[in-house]
Amino acid sequence: MGFPFIAYFGAVTNNATLLQIAYDQCRLYRDALILDGPTGKLWGHIYSDDTKAWIDKGIWGTGNAWAALGMLRVAVTIQKTEHSSEMASQIGDLTTWIKEILDGEFAALTSDNLVPDYITGGPPFSDAASSAALASVAYRAAHLFPQRFGTHYTDVAATIRVAVVGNITNLGTLQPIVDPLNWNQTGLLSTESQAFGLMMFSAWRDWIQMGA
Repeated sequence: MGFPFIAYFGAVTNNATLLQIAYDQCRLYRDALILDGPTGKLWGHIYSDDTKAWIDKGIWGTGNAWAALGMLRVAVTIQKTEHSSEMASQIGDLTTWIKEILDGEFAALTSDNLVPDYITGGPPFSDAASSAALASVAYRAAHLFPQRFGTHYTDVAATIRVAVVGNITNLGTLQPIVDPLNWNQTGLLSTESQAFGLMMFSAWRDWIQMGA
């Protein structure tokens, strides 16, 4: 979550070293957390470098969504600077890693067209929050990097969006979502899930407005 800030600070101060640090942090986190999951390469949840052991080896949908969201922001920030040409390979890596997450998570869609809370190592119930976040990444990536993210990604995002909208309650809350106070069960309200829903709709709006 901090890497987009590092990248942005590097951009506003024209500091290529900070832009590289933001990229390196994404790369190092991926190196530490990447797993061969049943649907592709995805990130495990928590690994301790101190003990060299997993604390939570589960492939968690929200964690992968956060990783994709953060890497997308780092990639776009670098692209908007005068260092974009010299850092083209870093931008390429970041978009490849984003695709990797989308490919693995989208391949795990449940029968109700949402991604599971955990693909492995945790509760498998459908989760509208991480689903909305991943759909927002697909729409935003297709808008910002159309040459890398084709219609497959926006088609799946549309499928997820319809499922998310279909489950919104008459109070305007997303369902089903993880209980923020008890991670092993569904809950009634999550501010994070509401934010992810807004991010999905804003990314969809921008993708539509570009003439898609």
